[in-house]
Amino acid sequence: MIKERFQRKIKMTVLQRQSIIIITMLVTLLAVTNWQRLYNDASEARWYVYLILIAIASIPLFRKNSKHP
Repeated sequence: MIKERFQRKIKMTVLQRQSIIIITMLVTLLAVTNWQRLYNDASEARWYVYLILIAIASIPLFRKNSKHP
């Protein structure tokens, strides 16, 4: 019973997914503006590093669900 509960797929609506993305971006902005070391690290990185990280993080958002055609 416990094993079945953890193997169950979690379904997320588009609104929930967008809310998580927005909240994550806002918390990151808050951390960068209030934590000096994070600001320094973030400003030293090249712009394409952020594009690569965004691309990697967005892969699960664009995968197609195998059950729907």
